[in-house]
Amino acid sequence: MRRWVLADTHFGHRMLIDEGHRPDGYDTKIINLWRMLVKEDDLLIHLGDVALPDSDKEIWEIIQRLPGRKILVMGNHDKRSAKWYMERGFAFACDAFELSNILFTHRPQLEIPAGIHHNVHGHLHSGEHRAFEALPKHRLVSLEQSGYGPVLIDRVLRAKGK
Repeated sequence: MRRWVLADTHFGHRMLIDEGHRPDGYDTKIINLWRMLVKEDDLLIHLGDVALPDSDKEIWEIIQRLPGRKILVMGNHDKRSAKWYMERGFAFACDAFELSNILFTHRPQLEIPAGIHHNVHGHLHSGEHRAFEALPKHRLVSLEQSGYGPVLIDRVLRAKGK
């Protein structure tokens, strides 16, 4: 079993394309890379902002069929209940959780609990989308920087704080 992470898929968010933040067809690219890299017995941690709250039913049907045991750390665009996301393909949904001394959140946490070695988060995307001065324990997961695919957690942890 491998452990993967990704964040801010924003499936169906046309404005990201229209404003030049993402290329046309980014949804398909994410889905294809997810299917290519993640196996059914792998763990995939999604760090929030899966899709807009009013996204088409088809998007949720695709997410249900994507491989891996999926955990959702809900983001600022994930407006439904945890139960709603679990009914649509996530094994578990929460606001944050710890695993192996890693704190997984959507937004970076300024106060990191004792014993936590890293805060793996999304929300900031890349470039100047949102300003944030990373602290040494922060690890940003950005689809724009990963080529729109999931990243192995070990690779994220080896990266310098961004």
